[in-house]
Amino acid sequence: MKYFITGCAGFIGSNLVDRLLAEGHTVTGYDNFSTGQEEFISAALRNPNLHLIRADVLDIPMHHIQPMHGVEFVSHIATSGG
Repeated sequence: MKYFITGCAGFIGSNLVDRLLAEGHTVTGYDNFSTGQEEFISAALRNPNLHLIRADVLDIPMHHIQPMHGVEFVSHIATSGG
């Protein structure tokens, strides 16, 4: 399956990403790194099934997010940010 995970570099999001990749899924991770940490996804970044987008969902209209094309599941994990 193809997944789209916002907040992928946070504690919860990174664990979800790791689990999905371990199960062989394809993941597009989306994070602005306001609270997420790259160290949380360091192992996942070496997996060719992860595509990381460093951006904020508030910066662009959602209908312009092409990476969601063909995605079967979306998980929005957000924090209030700094």
